[in-house]
Amino acid sequence: KFQFFNQYDFYLSVNADKVDGNLVEYGHEAASRKILRVLNTALFARAKVITATTDSRRLKIGIKLLNTAYVSHRVTRGPSGSSEHVDLAKKFKKFWGKKVELRRFFDGSVVHACVWQGSNPFDIVMDICSYILKEHFNVKVTYPLNEMRYLVSSRTIDVVDMVKQANLAFESLTKFFKTADLKIPLKVAAVECNAAALRYSNLYPLQKHAQLSKDSSFDDGGKISGCTNYAPIVVNLKFDKSSKWPQEEAALKAAKLAFMIRIADHLPVTSFSNVNVLPSHFDFGYMGYSFRCVLNVEMEKSMQYHTMINAVHTRFVSSSSTLRLLQRWCASHLLSGLISLEVLECIVCRVYCDFEVNSTVTGFIRCLEFLTTFDFARNPLIVDPNNQFTGEKLADINEEFDKARGESYIDGPSVYIITPADEASKPSISSPERVILSRLLALSEMSLQHLFQCLKTNSHGNSWSKILRVSTASFANYSVLLRVDPNIICDKTCSSTDHLCSADSFDKGLRSSARGPSFLRQTLYKNIEQIDLLHGWQPVDEAIFKLRYRFGHLALFFYNQYMPEVICILWRPDAFKPAPFLARYSEFKRPIDVVGWSNDTLVVTNYEEVMAEIKYICRDIVVDIKVQNDNFLQPRMENARKKQKTAPVDIESDSHTDSSSEKEDETSSSNAVNSNDESSTEEESDDE
Repeated sequence: KFQFFNQYDFYLSVNADKVDGNLVEYGHEAASRKILRVLNTALFARAKVITATTDSRRLKIGIKLLNTAYVSHRVTRGPSGSSEHVDLAKKFKKFWGKKVELRRFFDGSVVHACVWQGSNPFDIVMDICSYILKEHFNVKVTYPLNEMRYLVSSRTIDVVDMVKQANLAFESLTKFFKTADLKIPLKVAAVECNAAALRYSNLYPLQKHAQLSKDSSFDDGGKISGCTNYAPIVVNLKFDKSSKWPQEEAALKAAKLAFMIRIADHLPVTSFSNVNVLPSHFDFGYMGYSFRCVLNVEMEKSMQYHTMINAVHTRFVSSSSTLRLLQRWCASHLLSGLISLEVLECIVCRVYCDFEVNSTVTGFIRCLEFLTTFDFARNPLIVDPNNQFTGEKLADINEEFDKARGESYIDGPSVYIITPADEASKPSISSPERVILSRLLALSEMSLQHLFQCLKTNSHGNSWSKILRVSTASFANYSVLLRVDPNIICDKTCSSTDHLCSADSFDKGLRSSARGPSFLRQTLYKNIEQIDLLHGWQPVDEAIFKLRYRFGHLALFFYNQYMPEVICILWRPDAFKPAPFLARYSEFKRPIDVVGWSNDTLVVTNYEEVMAEIKYICRDIVVDIKVQNDNFLQPRMENARKKQKTAPVDIESDSHTDSSSEKEDETSSSNAVNSNDESSTEEESDDE
């Protein structure tokens, strides 16, 4: 039904009623044929396919661009200005109108040409379409969903160039470590880095910090941020092989620490700044960026994967922005960390290798469509952009997948991903939980239908932004809400609740990230050369990591990593189920009520102790805690007390009654979790 709206790189809409067409020359659909003929002439050598469909008196036109360098040219060249091409010049002027002018080029030629506005292929093609349709038919052109791409790109800032600058800094650092005399007994054989920021996968590209670089262009009234609020670029120093490394773990850590101290002491202060040595790594600033150095860590698999994704983003220019838009969408639905970056990268890579996509919005639509149509339960997600897998290898992968899934197709990881970096045909990328995957697929279906509706009805403004917003009512489905201190939130443009998207959202986010939190901003003075700087200041991400590590078996933690206004906790169905006592797993446990005892059910999770620990972990970042659902605790305890007072003493009957009531509590808790997910999905759908 909606195949037209996922086949082309971008779409435009015009009012066909205002176009006068010659039925004899153009046939029944005279207006649309006449417009398509003009567009085909105007976009010659830029567009591969131009197709139109009519709906509600408006003509929807889909354009698929050629993946060539000429698409980015801002000049349309015509015939020369010599007397030999007078007739061609007249035709050129007649078609292009007042836009034509004589221009001299670097090769010395003087030709008739048209110069267009825009810094990327889509802005240039849109300028051409708007002008030529206005010139020939006097109609206004609208571009549905066009503003969506500015969530991850800028009109004035070149994101690709910023990533290249970071890569140049890493290459310079690699050259330094390989050639410098660091006064250590072993030479550096290789310098490895698999940072997502260097393969075009970060939502915001890394910016040079004014304290870490003398050529930083950021100026905020003499103040700079006292931190870098992104994860430092991790580099791994691999030394020449030696048999003298200690075998014991404690001795090996001590030897590495001694190496790091010696290296840090011999880093030149003219190039390196803010060096901090820690037991497992050392941080430093170099060429404006924050780096984190580790020693002799095995990174062979991750480097193969890093090279593969980087090659895909280099080959398909829009794949990077599509991935970053997909990250933004997942984060807006509070799924940050629950779906790893590697899973999203593999989905985007698979889409771009299977389909011909040249635009951010169409790539995003294709990814949503892939999520809703691909059967993750019965098929492995094979990502092989360079066709490295042979037929025998693919057969091995499918065989291993069938063994992992089992006969009922419910075993193994929820998303079985295989890349050329995986050995033995077994996945190494962490898969999301099944409940998270189900939620992701439901959100994909709703968002996809809403985007198709926006394209079909030619919705104006930012009505598409509803797919990036969580309804306020859906927060009632969570068990506990932790309100994060707004003072530690840097970027205000990525909110999940109050999402006011605009064409400069990305620019605002970049500036906010560079400024950092207000209470950490410091004033620069001429007589002070260096200030203390915090590397990788991400307090909310660190708190979430601790919460999931300590209590991931009891609850799911939802948050938006780009604007963590609130942390939502949803208890698992069996979080407070009575269990047998085991000394090994006795942390956060307490004895159950006397009347609740039954065979092998002596303890239960101590809700008060768990909440106290959560409060302690979040003590510096959370300003308010709201408990919305504790019905699974109080009614059971009150009923137990009533039974103690009223019921006769009958151990066997009490045991039987309590065990049956526990089963009922378990069933109702599981149903409550399922209803929470369903009601959240329904409320978001109604809101859209």
